[in-house]
Amino acid sequence: MSGRTFDLAFYAPFYFENFDEYLAVLQDLGIRYVGMGMGMGQLSDELRMSRIADAIRARDMQQTALHSPVGLVWAGDINKSLETNRKIIDIAANLGARSTIWHFRHVHLQGPENVSDGDRVSGVPHGQLDEMMAEVLPETCGYAADKGIEINLENLPLMHWSRDSYQILEFIRSMNLPNLGYIIDTGHSHANGEETAAVIRAAGALLRDTHLHDNIGPRGFDFSGPAIEADISGRDLHMIPGLGTLNWIEIIRALREIEFPFPATFEMPGIYGHPDQSVDQWSQWMDLTIRIWRALEDAAAFLPAPPS
Repeated sequence: MSGRTFDLAFYAPFYFENFDEYLAVLQDLGIRYVGMGMGMGQLSDELRMSRIADAIRARDMQQTALHSPVGLVWAGDINKSLETNRKIIDIAANLGARSTIWHFRHVHLQGPENVSDGDRVSGVPHGQLDEMMAEVLPETCGYAADKGIEINLENLPLMHWSRDSYQILEFIRSMNLPNLGYIIDTGHSHANGEETAAVIRAAGALLRDTHLHDNIGPRGFDFSGPAIEADISGRDLHMIPGLGTLNWIEIIRALREIEFPFPATFEMPGIYGHPDQSVDQWSQWMDLTIRIWRALEDAAAFLPAPPS
């Protein structure tokens, strides 16, 4: 038995001024693909984005994904929604990214400034959130399609309005837009108590991107109640694969079964709570991630099935 060896991609900390040092680490490790997630202020800084694009090209690397810092919908303002979405898509196009990442049912609602978007959204019926997304997605996806870019919806950890991957897949299928897909965040899926490999198999060709990282599952979370920031920070750990309890062998087998055609993308794996955040420490974590992943790929190919 054998299996595909995946190209790998890593999100790099472009929000640091010395971002090129992190790119150098990835280049030295043989990585050609990078993802990006930053705040709207930094993304809107044309000089900074030009420097980043130049640095990526200079190292013969390719931007594969841009994570939007905002939701798809500004409630009550369709023009602002579309204008903001086009801006994110234009930035992705200028970087040469294929995939843009958007949190599922992330809707910006008016309310007290000291209340988070998530807390506001928690009180809105799911159907109403979906109606707002359905209003902006056709035009947003059409604009993105003209630039060769995908709109991919991500599952969130513990938030009841965005944690069910099967609801996300159902919504995507109902929209029937060719460049609207799903990105699985494996850490979020595991924290939500899902069988992550089963979600990948259910997604099939709708799976267009990944955020790969590990954790140790729901850890007793009460899914009947709302999630707060402390619940998430203690469970969404962004650990190196193999340091948590995700079944990576089954995840790799599932990715092979659906013939996932894109790089396997890691979103900032490390050791949660570690005090050393230096470039050297980050380099060790990236090297370890690659070595463990390659070993897991071999194990997924050659480990025999348990006896029936």
